[in-house]
Parts: sequence; C-alpha cells; structure tokens
Amino acid sequence: MERAKRFDRKLALIMMDLDNFKFINDTYGHSMGDFLLKEVAKAISDVKRKADIVARYGGDEFVLIAIDADINSAYTIAVRLKEKIKSIHITAGETTISPKVSMGIAVYPEHGETPRDLFLMADSMLLSAKEEGKGRIRLPS
Repeated sequence: MERAKRFDRKLALIMMDLDNFKFINDTYGHSMGDFLLKEVAKAISDVKRKADIVARYGGDEFVLIAIDADINSAYTIAVRLKEKIKSIHITAGETTISPKVSMGIAVYPEHGETPRDLFLMADSMLLSAKEEGKGRIRLPS
C-alpha cells in the first residue's frame, strides 16, 4: 500500500472464502480438506498475475493483493479465480467435490486509505457475498 500511495497507483484486495468447507472437512475428513486447500491454492497461483501477492489468511480463507488493479480489473481477476476454483473436481469415494468460493473486493484508495480500512471493506463485502447465497463476488457500491 505504501508503494501504491507513493506512486499514486491503485491496489485491490480480494478476500476469498471457500463455501461449505466445514461440511467437507466433517464429511470427508481433514486430509481431504487439506488436499482441497492445496488444490485451491494451486488454482489461485495459476490465475494470479506475476506481481500479485497471495496468502492463506485463515482456515479456508485466502487473500490476493492485486497490484495496479482498479475495481474493473480486480473484478475480472475475481471472476477468473471463481471459474478456476469451480473447475476443481476431487473424487471422494463415489462423490465428486467441486468447491465454490465467495469473494469480497475493495480497492485503494476508494474503499480505504489504510491497510486496516481496506481489509475491513473487503471483509465486509465477503460477508455480504456469503449472506446473499454464497458463490458470489461482492463489490462496494
């Protein structure tokens, strides 16, 4: 964010949360959950741009910091991420697991001028996406 401020650039924060991950862990076991997390991390890595930064934030949450990304390019990245994650198919016995992800996006400086404010906005958008029915991408109005 300091670099974005210094060079008057945009920066997007995309927060992602796997939908129904607890159900997958409880139903198919933690080793299956761990395998799914690795597959999702690989999918995110495949989609992200070279300069972008990805991190696992919590149990089934990931964040992507999109460098030099306005709201439109952040949304495009999020759509590609959603489709790539949805294309994962893992077989568990006779069941195929296809994960879905909810996302919240916030962009510096429009939606926050500090890391905390940007994070809170993206997190709020993620919560809205989950409340609206999961598998969605939510942007600030």
